[in-house]
Amino acid sequence: MEKELHLINKGLQCPYCHCATELKDSATVYKGRHYGMVRVCPQCGAYVNCYPGTDRATGSVADAELRRLRHSAHLWFDAIWQNKLKRSRYNAYSWLSLRLRLNKDFTHIGMADKELCRRIIDISRRYISTHDPDLYRRLEEKI
Repeated sequence: MEKELHLINKGLQCPYCHCATELKDSATVYKGRHYGMVRVCPQCGAYVNCYPGTDRATGSVADAELRRLRHSAHLWFDAIWQNKLKRSRYNAYSWLSLRLRLNKDFTHIGMADKELCRRIIDISRRYISTHDPDLYRRLEEKI
């Protein structure tokens, strides 16, 4: 089970179908547009992007709903450190890991499931609404 979880978190195994992912050009999932490489489940089509210039996944394979939630979680959470509401990205992740009651090593949006993404969004939205209402309004308009 631990080995399977390691493979899932590395994007090497699909968490839905439990089969090995395949490395493909992103054009296969982005309608002809090339953004680098992706890891794709050959059975269900769930995928995850790879870090630029590598075959290393940015997290675990995700279906469309989870990819949308991860995108939203990044939008809200990244705004905290990018707008200096926390001293640094490192400090923001430390703060988030405390709020989530997770070890900092496991506080990674790319490995988050749907429920964890919803929690990250909620925590980040509440923090921004309290500490920078103007930023909160701008982010709400983006959604």
